[in-house]
Amino acid sequence: MFAQFALHERLLKAVAELKFTEPTPVQLAAIPPALEGRDLRVVAQTGSGKTAAFVLPLLNRLMGPARPRADIRALILLPTRELAQQTLKEVERFAQFTFIKAALVTGGEDFKVQAAMMRKIDILIGTPGRLIEHANAGNLPLEEVEVLVFDEADRMLDMGFAEDAQRLAEACGPHQTLLFSATTGGNGLREMVAKVLKDPQHLMLNSVSQLNEGTRQQIITADHNYHKEQLVDWLLANETYDKAIVFTNTRVQADRLYGKLVAAGVKTFVLHGEKDHKDRKLAIDRL
Repeated sequence: MFAQFALHERLLKAVAELKFTEPTPVQLAAIPPALEGRDLRVVAQTGSGKTAAFVLPLLNRLMGPARPRADIRALILLPTRELAQQTLKEVERFAQFTFIKAALVTGGEDFKVQAAMMRKIDILIGTPGRLIEHANAGNLPLEEVEVLVFDEADRMLDMGFAEDAQRLAEACGPHQTLLFSATTGGNGLREMVAKVLKDPQHLMLNSVSQLNEGTRQQIITADHNYHKEQLVDWLLANETYDKAIVFTNTRVQADRLYGKLVAAGVKTFVLHGEKDHKDRKLAIDRL
């Protein structure tokens, strides 16, 4: 039960309202040391409940007497706009019985509106690229940050955000750092861990062999791209599923497959970097 954690009563009320009952393994492992103020490096697979594992301790730290909002007190960095949007929703759900305010800063939104908004919140959630733009413009007050979270840190580095993320960490005042990733990553992630974490506790909660019980993996060989498309057609026609996600190597292949599936009467959306913000958001919302 979540009551075993030393969380503020308003956070426990939100947890109960959201029908959260048993903590997941990553929550059991990460929440207690995070509440103690320890720096953490956590490796846990996507879908393991890791967002709550850092959001609840972060909110707990910010609880207390009401105070004027002049500076950002917590910063959550994510690699993509879509992940940032999902995290904002989670923060707002857990903070629903508090006075803590969070907001989102990503690309594709009005720069001046974002700059004004950042003076009126407690928690800032965003992507490194847009945040660096605000830092360069003098809009980003990070001196009072108490908690810094890197979520999906391995993906952040894969996307080339290592330097930006480290610069943002250096701009924060004395703070607790929580770094989460789905994989152990390579040398780049190890270097980042060494630079941004102080005497961290390492929690490794998944390995290659740890899959959900219902997960089945198969490799089906194909002779060429047309053969791949035939295999996809067969799988979608013969496998039992509620929703399906198909990954392709290129955006061109994604668009081509999308066209074929729509022509075949399959309700389909395509999502890649060349789609504009509205189309990408629509695809995620529909999923």
